[in-house]
Amino acid sequence: MIFLIAGGTGFIGSLLTQNLLQQNHQVVVLTRQKNLQNLNSANQNLQFINNLQELTSEIARGIAREIDVVVNLAGSPISAYWTKSSKQQIWQSRINITKQLVQFIATQKKPPQLFISASAIGFYGTNNHTIFSENSQATNQNLFSQQLCNTWEEEAKLAMPHTRVALLRTGVVLAKNAGMLKKLLPSFYFGFGGTVGNGQQPISWIHWQDLISVINFIIHNPYLSGPINAVAGHNTFSEFASSLAKTLHRPCFFKTPALVAKILFGQMGCELILAGQRVSAFKLNECGFNFKYYTLDLAFNHIFNS
Repeated sequence: MIFLIAGGTGFIGSLLTQNLLQQNHQVVVLTRQKNLQNLNSANQNLQFINNLQELTSEIARGIAREIDVVVNLAGSPISAYWTKSSKQQIWQSRINITKQLVQFIATQKKPPQLFISASAIGFYGTNNHTIFSENSQATNQNLFSQQLCNTWEEEAKLAMPHTRVALLRTGVVLAKNAGMLKKLLPSFYFGFGGTVGNGQQPISWIHWQDLISVINFIIHNPYLSGPINAVAGHNTFSEFASSLAKTLHRPCFFKTPALVAKILFGQMGCELILAGQRVSAFKLNECGFNFKYYTLDLAFNHIFNS
């Protein structure tokens, strides 16, 4: 199979690319990096491109083969202080590339079989008590993260007349050198780890290896489409911090007041750190997918001790 991956040089994108190459698939990575000669390697199954128009032209002329699967993982990091400018960049980096990919799919003589478009559990809004499944109604909170996910998904769904569309609503991805853990680790290593706010805000999470497995599961199960929650479990922030500290053999008694978090992280802190949601992978479970790392202790032990 031939895959087109937007965001293939990011953390999850690069891991997915490696995984697909190991399965002897061909991968075309859409990237904004300009020096493609440094990126392209001796691996004939891997190609980097800067624009979709050139790929469309090559396919039309028979120079390149048709794409079988499109995976959209592109987007600027969201876990940074939100200013008007940064929010605009976060928004445009997701919406614009999704529009381009949908246009690419719609104009192909032989459209791809599948379009996996990244989203996030922020779609549901924040709630400490409700457990959200793919069938749940989103809360009516008008949050930036919620508006972003909703618009992102609506753009991706425009490809539905042409291909199977899977909307990958991902929770917090656990990996040692990326995302939330990368930001938390320094304080825990130096013995200053602990909770933020009251510690009862929920975190729905997934180990990075399970996320790659979920994507492969969607690829090989043609009946899976629409929203798909990519989460292995949900815990309170207090439980999350305690499990991490135990794995690292570090203390966990510091408490960062909610007011301090609001000052340090602004709107991003209010939506993504001091609030959260409990999300279940109902659709994946119904289809027989098994998470390898289904508890925090299992996930952290593999990440730090394997």
